Amino acid sequence: MDLSQYMQASFRGVEFHVAKSTLRIAHNLDKKSYPYKTRGLVTDMSVADDVFTLPIFLMGDDVLQRRLRLEDAFRVLGPGELVHPTRGPMQVCVESASGDELMTEFGIADYTVTFVLAGDKASPAVRLDTQAAALTAADDAEFACIAGYNFDVQSVDDANAVDADAVIKATVQLAQFARNLTPAQLQDMAFDTAVSVGTGFAALAISKVAPAIVGRAFSIAGSVAEYFGGSPEGVAAFVGTLSTYGGAAWQIVNAFTSGSTTATSTAQSRLRQITPVLTESGLWMAADNSVMSDNNQNTARVAQSLFDAVTVTAARSAITTTNYSSLNQALEVRDTVTAALSQASMATTSDDPVQQNTRRAALRGLRSSVNRDLSERAADLPILTETELQAATSRRAASYRLTDTLDGLNANPTRRPIFIPAAEKIYYRKA
Repeated sequence: MDLSQYMQASFRGVEFHVAKSTLRIAHNLDKKSYPYKTRGLVTDMSVADDVFTLPIFLMGDDVLQRRLRLEDAFRVLGPGELVHPTRGPMQVCVESASGDELMTEFGIADYTVTFVLAGDKASPAVRLDTQAAALTAADDAEFACIAGYNFDVQSVDDANAVDADAVIKATVQLAQFARNLTPAQLQDMAFDTAVSVGTGFAALAISKVAPAIVGRAFSIAGSVAEYFGGSPEGVAAFVGTLSTYGGAAWQIVNAFTSGSTTATSTAQSRLRQITPVLTESGLWMAADNSVMSDNNQNTARVAQSLFDAVTVTAARSAITTTNYSSLNQALEVRDTVTAALSQASMATTSDDPVQQNTRRAALRGLRSSVNRDLSERAADLPILTETELQAATSRRAASYRLTDTLDGLNANPTRRPIFIPAAEKIYYRKA
């Protein structure tokens, strides 16, 4: 027999001898009994941790010193290394240890120790379903946005009556904004969806006009999201409408922000109402009263409602998309959505502080949920390197040059299957 394959037994570095080793393998069973039934229901829940029972002993002139060291090792909390004579090193926890000392046999210390296999983790890891939490936050944000607006649509003669012209004007503005946002294939649909509120104003009370208008904005945003689809590329394109300075939805809402330096001159000239005002000193000066205009306030809130709808819908699309191809792609979507949610939460959409605070809290909660969900799910994705080609190059040649493979640029949208133009950003994974 080759004795070299056996190891010196020890626990936490304290050596000892093993008389016998007993292994217990068990299952965690859930047993249920029922009245008047000969057999119950047994469910095998899991395999229990392996348990080793070892009768061990110490012997020698220094047995008293080693006995103290071994007993101190038994008292230490947490896993420790047990070197089993035939199974090798393993991480275990001490369940129990009992010592026997015969006064007729000096120089020997006997113990019976029960070790439980511990593995690397001292406790199970609990993972939150961030995707489900984020989807719940998106539903809450949609509800809060629909309920978080009011418009000046009261009749001048009767504060409880709906001003037909004001409602029709607001819904037509929503239709015009939708035309700027939606692809050509959806423009007629978006127009009809928006104007349908205005044509049915007679059946609406004052308290129902704002939810109806904002609800139509969410219908438009949902149709646009369906047009782009649920692929990572489609979601990225839809989310791109919220991009700062460049996105269509961003331009719509910021064109009607008072004092915005990034708004288009056409939108500003359409909104700004310069009126001569006589000052106390008797001099005339030009004053911009667009902020005080009820009509312009309605226009700004209609634009904001569409921005809210696109932002919440884009957040929901980003959450439900699980097959992002790279860390870069997921984080770009995350950053765009969270920036849009931050901007939306700062807008004033109601004179009622309860409505306003509820909407802001829901949007900020959605922002936190999206940030956590996409950050955690993107952690396992590959990181791509960004570069630009100096000259137009065939796709296969560029792939081979950058990745040593002919298909290493699959993470890029295939807009041009053969050649990649110069100065176009491409992404690849380093070998």
